[in-house]
Amino acid sequence: MDREQAERTSLLLASMNATLNRHLLQLQPQLPHDEFRALCEDIGRVMGELLGVTAPLYRQFPQLKPEELGGPYRMEFVEVPEAMFARKAVPPSAEFD
Repeated sequence: MDREQAERTSLLLASMNATLNRHLLQLQPQLPHDEFRALCEDIGRVMGELLGVTAPLYRQFPQLKPEELGGPYRMEFVEVPEAMFARKAVPPSAEFD
C-alpha cells in the first residue's frame, strides 16, 4: 500500500468511527440507560477493531497518525448528512445491483 492509499484508508476508518460515535450520541436520549450502555459496549468493540486495523498503517506511515492518537496528522471531519441515518426507500437488494 502506498501513502495515498494508506491515507484514504485511514480517513475512511476514522470517518466510520466518527459516524458510529455520532449515531450513539443521537440514540442516547431515546434509549433506556441499560440498553444504551449495552449498545455502547457492542459498538465500542467495533470501534476498537477499526482502530486495530489502522495500527499497522500508522506504524508504516507514522506521519498519518492522527493528533488525537498522539501523531502529527490533523484530521478534518466532514459532517455526515442526516440522510445517512434515514431509512432508505430502496430495497436493500437494489443497493448492490
